[in-house]
Parts: sequence; structure tokens; C-alpha cells
Amino acid sequence: MSYNSNLNTQTPTPFMLTDLGVIRNHCRTFKRLMPKIELSYAMKAYPDDQVLRVVGEEVSGFDAASIGEIDKLLNIGVDPARIAFNNPVKSQQNIDEAVQKGVVKFTFQSRQELDKLAKSGKKLEVFARVKMDDSHSVVPLSTKFGCAPEDVTELLQYAERLGLAAKGIAFHVGSQQTGLNEWTSAIKNGIQIIRNAQKSGVKADMINVGGGFPAQYHKGDTTFKQVAEQVNAAIADADDIKFIAEPGRYLAAESSMIITSVIGKEERGGKTWLFLDTGIFQAFAGALRFKPFPYPPYCQDKTSESTKDYVLTGPTCDSQDVFPEEMTLPDNVGVGDKICFPNSGAYTVVYGSDFNGFSVPKRVFIDSER
Repeated sequence: MSYNSNLNTQTPTPFMLTDLGVIRNHCRTFKRLMPKIELSYAMKAYPDDQVLRVVGEEVSGFDAASIGEIDKLLNIGVDPARIAFNNPVKSQQNIDEAVQKGVVKFTFQSRQELDKLAKSGKKLEVFARVKMDDSHSVVPLSTKFGCAPEDVTELLQYAERLGLAAKGIAFHVGSQQTGLNEWTSAIKNGIQIIRNAQKSGVKADMINVGGGFPAQYHKGDTTFKQVAEQVNAAIADADDIKFIAEPGRYLAAESSMIITSVIGKEERGGKTWLFLDTGIFQAFAGALRFKPFPYPPYCQDKTSESTKDYVLTGPTCDSQDVFPEEMTLPDNVGVGDKICFPNSGAYTVVYGSDFNGFSVPKRVFIDSER
């Protein structure tokens, strides 16, 4: 993303600068490249109200995982009919509260969850969360989520016996899924699962392919266009099935950069350490899953023909507040210089805490399209 460098000098660090125009553009790119798939937004990636309002103008619905997320959407005027409560395991209290608020779409992965949903006495629309191969994703999800594919038909039949509307299935190939074959395999398996359920008399005809669409963190990463081509080919012969997607990372990641300041520089153990005014606990906990580090930093307005590797650490008095690998920056970086972490809009500040009294980076918004 690009931005006015004057804003960088005028705004106290740390802060996250978000270009809402990038999010809008990614929504439109998704719909253009995959026109057969209805687009929703997994709000957990970046749930700020300004982001939700922009996304809400572009997408059909929202993937929510809690009453807190549902309330956040309702408070900005989102119709509850556009909200899917997709956490596959929910408390009875949360289910009842969501139904009372007007939510009708729910995901489940067990008979026990269906029993809870049926207590509402309403014909809720339900989707079976199915386990798929996500072993090549950066963040696999199948160990915690999803029923076995061979159990889906029986679960959908049971849902219908309980008076619920068995609409289809949902799966997730894992966050930041860069393998193309995994997309084809999951979709083909999903189509076969729906066909098997239909043969048994279940009226299911929808597949929610979830998220996992990759952001461009590094040169050479799998592109969204490559994934779109693979997905389009996989669904080409299934015009009777409605497909939904709920990306979060792809829509939000490339919209933002986190900007920090160097507050200390030391030689420790033969290595040069840069102490920053934000760190792992405030913004970068999610990056610990990645290798290499997903937001390769650069130094604002500081260039040098020579570079060196630095150990980066946050401001807290905790020895775990150290970045997972050394970062290459100009060899003349010093106290007061600003370090920028691009493509850091998704799963960064939303994971943050005010641990040790250091605040999560504030949000600053621009809109390059307006």
C-alpha cells in the first residue's frame, strides 16, 4: 500500500495505517475473478467498524463467531439475515441470544450441537462443518473443527428430523492455503458429499468453501488469481450448487501496515538488537505461526547500500517479546527511526493486548479511492 509520508511523521507511533480502498478493491477483485461464488467476510480478521462498513457495501454476508461479533455488526446496522453464526460449537445461551437477535444461519459439527439448535423451536438454516485436508496451510484448522465426511449425510438427516433446514456443508482448507491441489480436492469432495446427501433425500444444495485465500506476503507466494482459476475449474460442472466463500485474510491483510519507532539499539551477544515501541504482545502474536516472518519490515526514509541482520524486540519486560527471526534492514538504523511492517492488516492488532501497560497500535484510516 502507499500512503502520505507526512502522516507517518505527524502521527505518534505505534499505529496501524489502513487504506480502506484496498479492502474495497480486494472485494471487487474477488467477485470479478470468481463470479459464481457469493462473497462474505470473516470479520475476525479485522473487525473495526470502518472496515465492516466498507466491506458491508461489497459483500453479501458476514461470518461471525460470537455474540460479541454479532452485536458489533448489528450496532452498525447490518441485517441479522446477513450474519452466519459459524462457530461450530456454541453455548446454549449464545445460540438462544443469537436467535433472539434474528440470526437464522448456523454451522454445526455434531449431533449435540444440532440438539442445542433445535431447542430454539425455529427452522434455522444449518450447515455441517466438514473436515478437509489442510495439512499444507500455514494455519491448519481440522484438528479442532469439522466432522468426518462420511458422517455428513446422517447429520443432515438428523437435522431435518429435528425440524431444522439442512442447507449444506461448510469447510476450511486452512488459513493462508497456498497449495492449489488442496482447493480442487476439497471442492470436489464437497460436491460429492452434497450429491450423497441429496441421494438420501436431504435437500442440501449449498457449499461454503470458507476462507484460506492467500495474501501476498512475499514475492513468489501463490496468487489469488491462481487460486481463483483452480476454484473456478473445480465448480464448473456444479451449477446446481450454490457456493459461498468467507475470506478474511485475503480481503484485509494487504490493506494495512504497522508503523513503529526504534526506542533502543544495543549490542547483545554479538548481535545488534533494535527495541521497538510495539511488539509480539501488542500486534505480532499471529505471525509466530509463520516461517518466514510474513511482514518483512523496512525503515522509513532510511537507505543504505549496506544492510545487516537485526534482532527485533518489543517494549515489554518479557523475554518472549522477541521477533521469531532476525530481520534485514539498513546498517545505519538508529533510535528514532520508523520501522514499517507492510501487509499486516489481518490477524495482528486483533490479537493484541495491553500487556505490561503498552497499548495496541491505534488505527489510522485513509481511503485511496475517495
